[in-house]
Order: sequence, then C-alpha cells, then structure tokens
Amino acid sequence: MKELENTIKELACELSNVLQDYENWKVITENVIKWVNQFEEVDATDRDKVAILKNLIKVFRVTYFSKNRIISLLSELNKKYEKKLDEISFLDIQDLRDDKTIYKISESQKNLVNLLKDINSHIIVNDFNKGKFIYLDDYLLSGGSLERDIEVLKELKIDLKKVELKYLCILLNSWDKKTFEKTKKLLNNFASYQCEICLHSYWEYWKLNDSKRERVFFEDKVDNSNLVKNLFLKANEYIIEKISDDKKKYWDSKKKSMFISATYKNIPNNAPICLWWGDEDSYWFPLLKRKEKKKENLIEDINEMEWLQNL
Repeated sequence: MKELENTIKELACELSNVLQDYENWKVITENVIKWVNQFEEVDATDRDKVAILKNLIKVFRVTYFSKNRIISLLSELNKKYEKKLDEISFLDIQDLRDDKTIYKISESQKNLVNLLKDINSHIIVNDFNKGKFIYLDDYLLSGGSLERDIEVLKELKIDLKKVELKYLCILLNSWDKKTFEKTKKLLNNFASYQCEICLHSYWEYWKLNDSKRERVFFEDKVDNSNLVKNLFLKANEYIIEKISDDKKKYWDSKKKSMFISATYKNIPNNAPICLWWGDEDSYWFPLLKRKEKKKENLIEDINEMEWLQNL
C-alpha cells in the first residue's frame, strides 16, 4: 500500500511538471493527488489511480501546449512565411459576431497573434485590402468559431472569392466526419485555401509525422487505458448527476467526450468534465480549472469601432 502511495505521488509530481505553466489553476503535486483520489467515488483503487496518472502523462506530453511550445510553433511559422509577410494579413477577428452586437467570445486567436507579434513586430494584422489572409486557431472542434468568423468577413463586405486563406490550427478533433465536411464547405467560400494542422486527435491520439502515425494514447492493451476510459466516463456521470436540472441536459450530451487536450491558457469544455469541473469548495476538485468565456457586451454598433472606420 505504501509503495502504491509513493508511486501515485511520483506520478502526480511528473504530471504537474508537464502542466506547470497552466494559468487558471495551480497544478501542483498536492492538487493532482487530491484530484485523482476523487476517483474513489467511482470505485477506483490505488492501482487504478496509477493507471489514470500514467495515461494522462502520456497524452498530455503530446496534447498539452505550453506557452514555450506554442511560441516554438509560431517561430517556425514566422520563418516559413518571413519573406512573404508583406503580402499577408493575419486575422484577429474572433471578438466579432455577425449580429448587431459585439461580444468578447474568445481570446485564443488574439493570444496567438500577440505571441506572433512578440516574435515579429512587423506582421500585418487585419489589413482587409490584402488578398491573402492567415487565420490562426488553437482548436478546430465543431467548426462553429470559423463559421462565425467567415460571417464577420462577409459583414465587412470582403469578397471572399478574391481571397487566399491559410488556416493554421494547433489541434483538430478529427472524430466527427460532419466537422470535416462542414469545414470544407466553409473554406470553399474562399478563392483558395490551405489547411495546416499540428496534431489530430480522437479516442486515440495520433502524432503525425509525414505518413507515419504513432498511437500515443488509449491503446486497449497498454497501461490499462480501457479501464481509464471507463473510469473517466463514470466520473463524468457522477458529476453530471449533481448538476442542476437546467444545466444537466447540456452536459449530459458531453459526458462521453474523450477529447483530452489543453493549452497553457485554457482547456476546452468538451474535454472530459472530470478534468476541469468544480473548484476548491465544490463536490469535485479539478485537475485543470477552466476559464469560462463570458459574453460581455462591448459595443452596440459595429461601425463605432475605430479600426473598422479606417477600412
């Protein structure tokens, strides 16, 4: 028993090191241990906790994007397009909606663009007279953000059939064929487009290296990962049962999600609920507390924004 406790502590320390720069929560060893011990609520043994931690270390080494890792990706992007940057405008438009109100709905694109500005202060942003755009995104999940942003471009009277778009995404949730078809249809609005994805994911996570695919998570015969999937599903159900009725239906639809990824800024809400639900005072203690996106009414009329007036 003491040996297993020591193993859990060592693995918790290792996982906390992987997630150490997460901004919304202190991912320290003690908090990881507190989080994994909760799985006793769904009958997890100490050996099960070891399997949970081993699997999460394995997957987050691939699918957790620390600030340094993202900066490295953006540095590679800068080198790739450095000689053509005067022809290209990066987009920073995720604060805009296609209705009459502007909401602050996402900061992911702005964060990426700002990091890129730190690397190269000469990049051009939101010059809609350019014929080539680069759209940066952290995750492609349902395609909803891309759909809204394309509507924003249309509202700005931009002729998309004269625009070349490069869609650069850190991670794609590739399980849903409908998302692929929807994304393809959306991108067909442009004269031409290219997609570059850093990493694909599903129940298994794949590290793409040209034509080689390396399975890195949830192999049924490795590290008891099938057991881990089932414990996650049970924990999700345990949490959902305690959610108020008005919110339960929404989260019930997500209880089977195994999209396990995060950036140093946030974790998506379709990651397993047992990873991010709760706080210090609730019935569930999170591993990575999620920062919710609040709809904040910023301005009533889109035409009042200075940068739009100067188009």
